[in-house]
Amino acid sequence: MNYKGLFFDIIRSCPICGKSFLKFGDLPCEVCRESILSKADFDHRVYTGDFDFSIWSPLNFKDREVKDFIYSIKSGPESVFLYDYCAQIFLTTLMDKEFSFEVIVPVPSLQKRDHAYQLAYSLSDKLNLPLLNILEKAVDRSQKGLSRGGRGTIQFRLKPSFDHSEPLKRGFKGVLLIDDVVTTGQTLIKCKEALEKVFANFTALCLVYTPKEN
Repeated sequence: MNYKGLFFDIIRSCPICGKSFLKFGDLPCEVCRESILSKADFDHRVYTGDFDFSIWSPLNFKDREVKDFIYSIKSGPESVFLYDYCAQIFLTTLMDKEFSFEVIVPVPSLQKRDHAYQLAYSLSDKLNLPLLNILEKAVDRSQKGLSRGGRGTIQFRLKPSFDHSEPLKRGFKGVLLIDDVVTTGQTLIKCKEALEKVFANFTALCLVYTPKEN
């Protein structure tokens, strides 16, 4: 019997600290989970003249541990095991705050792994709210490496299959937009412009807000 192979089959490594633990445990490891939560600012809201809606961002990307956590979500081989923990961070951010939304909408992505959708899916499951994957890019190109101006030129639209009358029929007025990382905020602004055709209230939630420094 290949005991060495069996050992590696039941062992998982934390993507942040690298420590190993039994595979049925959640990611990241318990120590890193508590550490990241202890550093989170669940009342942090982005204030800038560019936005006429609230953007909540609980994690500080300048923190080394948080940065490793975000990188493990963006490119780690086991990122799928981190979404539930991210949803818990989002839930804590939403706690004891007054919001006006009935549906959750992920920011669309062209990347192979659609992190915003996975995060939105996990959160909608915990909140028992509808997840509407109704946005798409009108220009089929990636935003990676684009400047603020370049990101602003990319347009979003409601998917043709989406029934514009459906939100009104079901009494949906408010939207919670979900993204993993917000850099310039232009993507959120363009998503809001597309959604304004059928929704009235907007709130955005991301793990980190990383504006470019001058």
